[in-house]
Amino acid sequence: MWVHELILAVAVCVDFLVVAISYGARGIRLSALPSVILSAVGAAVLFLSLLCSAQLTEYIAPSVCRILGGGVLCALGVTNLFQTAIKAMLRRAQGNRHLHFSCGRLNFVLSVFLDESCADEDASESISCKEAFWLSVAFSADSLACGLGAGLQGLNCARAAIFCFVFGLLAVFAGTAIGARLGNLKHDLSWLSGLCLLLIGAVGLAA
Repeated sequence: MWVHELILAVAVCVDFLVVAISYGARGIRLSALPSVILSAVGAAVLFLSLLCSAQLTEYIAPSVCRILGGGVLCALGVTNLFQTAIKAMLRRAQGNRHLHFSCGRLNFVLSVFLDESCADEDASESISCKEAFWLSVAFSADSLACGLGAGLQGLNCARAAIFCFVFGLLAVFAGTAIGARLGNLKHDLSWLSGLCLLLIGAVGLAA
């Protein structure tokens, strides 16, 4: 089962890798503490969503849990496969002012989701602890949804969260180094996250 938790952590941390590569290419610094905050928030959201979802297994038949969990993960996987197109649609809607939130933080989270460079609000070319927190919130929707689906399949909450935290840190450090050396990533990696989720979901449905 730990393999499923490992794959889930990889799926959740792909966005962190892409963001870090983008920051490295643009010369935006992510120091140690903001990197820890970025990874810790994602891991905490995954842990809590897994824990909440796991409580439902006490009231729902195991076979139904596997079907529901596998279905949720497969749906998320398909969504991630088309994430590039979805973001393009949201950017157009935001640019045409068809998409706007009056709540400042919610609007900020959406802006960061569509363009991660927006997290550097003060244009200091360095991500502060506060900016790292909101950046992580913007990219924790996957952690929340994945946890809700995977928790129904009986994954270990603590182990998945630890994997997520470790891989999150590795993704940030490696991504920053890759971006600084090679420049911006020309291909979106969201499909990798989608494939990982489809794999876990399909295994759950077939069990």
